[in-house]
Amino acid sequence: MVFNARAAVYGFIALLSIIGIGIAFSSMGGYYEHASQTPYERLITVGGTPFKVDVADTPAERERGLSNTPPQPPRAMLFIFDYDEQWGIWMKDMNYPIDVLWITADLQVVQIEPNMHPASFPRVYRASIPVRYVLELPGGTIEAYNLAVGNQVVL
Repeated sequence: MVFNARAAVYGFIALLSIIGIGIAFSSMGGYYEHASQTPYERLITVGGTPFKVDVADTPAERERGLSNTPPQPPRAMLFIFDYDEQWGIWMKDMNYPIDVLWITADLQVVQIEPNMHPASFPRVYRASIPVRYVLELPGGTIEAYNLAVGNQVVL
């Protein structure tokens, strides 16, 4: 067997490249973690009031929403869409009432629907104008925190 220095250097460079790519992808694991079937959490504010929300930013997460979740502990969910639309919300498989806020791309609440009840299914509640975000909060939250149309949202 003959030792070829040039082949050894190229092999070493290739090995380092593979290791580097592996490290780069492993460090991105947190970034891609939310692409799983489980929403990730984020702290947002509405009209200055902080809320911890699950984020639904994939089609599967948005379709599932808070359906089939237990009423305790109370949960909130922020639906993030890729474009503005008059997004609709329904109460399919919901176990408790929710408050819904429709939010524009410039992060302003433009419509609210307090205390949507599970019995309202199959009715679909729609935004009156195109919006980028929809926020579902536990029923009674809008009233408890005096949330209103015109409130600014910070993501």
